Amino acid sequence: MHSVNCGNGVRAEVFYMQVRDSDSFSDCSRGTVFGLRFNRNRIMSRNLAFYIFISTMLLLPRPGHAAFDTIPLGARPARLAGAFVALADDANTALLNPAGLSLLGGPELTTFYTRLFGIEDLRRMMVAAAIPTPVGGIGFFFHSFGGELYRESVFGISYSRPLFSHLFLGATLRTLMVAIDRYGATNRFTGDAGLLLRLPSQIQLGLKIEGLRRPEIAEQSDQIPRVVRAGLSRTSDSITIAVQLDM
Repeated sequence: MHSVNCGNGVRAEVFYMQVRDSDSFSDCSRGTVFGLRFNRNRIMSRNLAFYIFISTMLLLPRPGHAAFDTIPLGARPARLAGAFVALADDANTALLNPAGLSLLGGPELTTFYTRLFGIEDLRRMMVAAAIPTPVGGIGFFFHSFGGELYRESVFGISYSRPLFSHLFLGATLRTLMVAIDRYGATNRFTGDAGLLLRLPSQIQLGLKIEGLRRPEIAEQSDQIPRVVRAGLSRTSDSITIAVQLDM
């Protein structure tokens, strides 16, 4: 990963990796994966149209959220710079775009754990499971951030079903819990909605709206953020391309 300061408070992080046969990618066994992220916008590109899209994104305001952010969670989405809303093809989709649950061929389980800067009280972990059923895809997930002094925890259940042969809808119900040492704990409920559209040439369009309900976490009107994530992806035998815009 290489970081570049672009000025005006904009920092770009460029991800590049060679995918080997041993890497755990369900959509390709080898080739190259590119990722480019500008602040909270995750972009992966290889042609002129994508570069124009990137340039446009730099002109958009950057949202700032202090709590209950979900991107990137999961080893594979993190390696793709968080651009997963349109890919949505493994158990991570239970959290990142519930509409993708209808596309899974069998039960899946994924876990993720890291300590930011190696600090114990900055632990971030996630576990997610997805189960396709005759009536639609069902997913469960739990993720948390923090330690003994401060901790955010989220438990969610997701459901997806096809609306048409190439259009899939999904919904998520999340329980949000925050605990602060010596101050106690509280919890709130919110919901998300997702959409996935499959197009020819292995192209997919994805959309997720997080925080349909915006409850207040504290008496100071600190509301849960509402975030809209839109993306496009294309997969082939040798390369995965994904573009994502977070608003």
